Amino acid sequence: RNIDATTLAISLAGANDDIKNKIFNNLSKNAYEVIIQKIKNIEENDVKNILIEMNREKLLRAVN
Repeated sequence: RNIDATTLAISLAGANDDIKNKIFNNLSKNAYEVIIQKIKNIEENDVKNILIEMNREKLLRAVN
């Protein structure tokens, strides 16, 4: 299934390890690394910046 990486990262931020591992076990290595980095960014930043990033990604997908 095609789920936006930022949406997935937001959903997994703060989730318990069992849930994270179920998702991570079904990702490619590259996708896993992207999600891990996004989760770290989410945990280090505030919600406003996260929402801005999500909307930028949606805009870029719509334009391309």
